[in-house]
Amino acid sequence: MDTLKDFFSDLKDRISNPFISSFVIAWLICNYQIFIALFFYKLAELSTDGSVTYFTIIEKARNNDLNFWLLPLIVALFYTFVMPFVKSGVKIYQAWILAGTDKRIYKVTDTSVVSIENHKKVSKDLRETQAQYAELIENESTFKNDIEGLHIRIKEMQDKHTETLLATQRENEKRQESLREEYDGSIHQLQSKYNEDLKNRNEEFGKLQIESQQNYSALQSITSIRNELQHTIDKLEQENQSLLKARTDLTDLNRELYAQDNSQRSRIEKCENILNHLMLNINDIEKLIKSLHELPSSDETRYPHVIDMISNKLRNMRRDLSDFV
Repeated sequence: MDTLKDFFSDLKDRISNPFISSFVIAWLICNYQIFIALFFYKLAELSTDGSVTYFTIIEKARNNDLNFWLLPLIVALFYTFVMPFVKSGVKIYQAWILAGTDKRIYKVTDTSVVSIENHKKVSKDLRETQAQYAELIENESTFKNDIEGLHIRIKEMQDKHTETLLATQRENEKRQESLREEYDGSIHQLQSKYNEDLKNRNEEFGKLQIESQQNYSALQSITSIRNELQHTIDKLEQENQSLLKARTDLTDLNRELYAQDNSQRSRIEKCENILNHLMLNINDIEKLIKSLHELPSSDETRYPHVIDMISNKLRNMRRDLSDFV
């Protein structure tokens, strides 16, 4: 785009060149047949003049070198290099006429000093005004060129800005389209994901409901078991209290039994002593009885003594048995 702008800008500068513009105008005037035939006549109308194609007319014009390029070139050179001298000559001639007019005015008003001085003053003011006017014209031309350059730059900047805006707009439209597609895709993907997540959550919720019901049933069972356990614990506590009481009673009984055991042991020891003593007495009685059997019949006088001894032993045994009982 910048290359195309540079091309048109360079083309404009070349066309604005007085030599080229004057050559083009002179060529169009000198070769008006080509211009009129190309733009105002059809090919069928040209055939009546003996021209088969447009190139035939151009070839005919090229045969006349004077009109085709020489005369336009002379006109362009004259307009470019001679015409400025002609313009300057015209200006010089106008200034010479004005100067002659001033001299004749001086001659007519020579008798009046005040009029001549006023005329000189007016002429001086006029020249100064003309100089200022020429300077203003020159400045105006410079300003016009500057303004035209600024207009060109402004137009180029506007064109560039417009192209930038259009490019930015196209890019924004592409970006919006891409974002819209991405947004639609994201929405579709999110919708699918949401539906899938919702389905999974519903399944999980159903499982959780089933687990909750199972947990509730288990909780009820646990509550029932806990109540039963609590009842059992209460019962065990009662039994424990009973066992503690029984233990206390058993401890007391154990103490009593221990005391009785000690008493029984002492009694057993006493009984053992009595039995040992009885055994000794029995042995003595057996010995006495044996000795009685061994005594001869002639010793019957000694029986009362033996009987007394046996009776004493028997009394001792009776006493020991009484003590044992």
